[in-house]
Amino acid sequence: MRHIKNSDLLGYMSEQWLKDATDALEVLKKLPPEERSGFINDNWKIWSDLKSALSKISHEKCWYSEVRIAPSELEIDHFRPKNRVTNSKIPHKGYWWLAFQWDNFRLAYSLINKRRRDPRDENVQGKGCYFPLVLEDARVPDTQPAPTGKERPQLIDPCVKADVQLIDYAVEDGKVVERYKAAQNAAQHLRARISIELFHLNEGTLIRDRHELQVAIRHAANRIEELEAERESVGKLTEGQQEEYDRLINQIGETINSASRFSSFARACLRQNGDRGWNTELLMTA
Repeated sequence: MRHIKNSDLLGYMSEQWLKDATDALEVLKKLPPEERSGFINDNWKIWSDLKSALSKISHEKCWYSEVRIAPSELEIDHFRPKNRVTNSKIPHKGYWWLAFQWDNFRLAYSLINKRRRDPRDENVQGKGCYFPLVLEDARVPDTQPAPTGKERPQLIDPCVKADVQLIDYAVEDGKVVERYKAAQNAAQHLRARISIELFHLNEGTLIRDRHELQVAIRHAANRIEELEAERESVGKLTEGQQEEYDRLINQIGETINSASRFSSFARACLRQNGDRGWNTELLMTA
């Protein structure tokens, strides 16, 4: 997961889009509670019209998993659910007043956004309408529009830099893991654990694809180390060796570029063996 500066959306939103979103909210405020969900669902095009812009600011990747997938598999997730909150302590009809609010939108791979059963262990994962809070009693009621600043989400938000830092990787396994162990920081460990589960970040195909990337980076890095040793021993590389060296550096540099799939995972792969000079320079410049 990489931090997404969602305020970049402002550069893509037209005055007409802003007006349509504002007008829809004003209508929504006047509707009886039982009619809100239908109105929201009927006006899905308002948030759908921002899908292209959401894709552009994340290099066409899911904001949660960093997977690059066909546009048809990318969906707009309402970070705070718009129609209902599944896990609320008391029945909650969702943050309906944020249904057309651009800064509540996240771009998600359908595998992340929808509740699905994992065939490996039969557990159901995916965000769905779940939105757990650190303190459930702090949840704002669904009766009228209200500020949410005092809520502390359990879920990691890719638009918050500090949240993204709660995620780490077990690179050899291709898995997403908690940065903090429970003994180090129980609250932050729990946030990461719940997020990994609800975002389905360790679904089988994601693990497989990350592992394949790790193997490719390891092989390239090992060859770079051999060429570095050759340079140290002989004093220079042959023209062919230098061309190979440059190609491998560019190859790894591409994997850690923010536009590449699983780029945060690739950066973790490159860091796992410590400072080798060339890898640190890549991490600082790519």
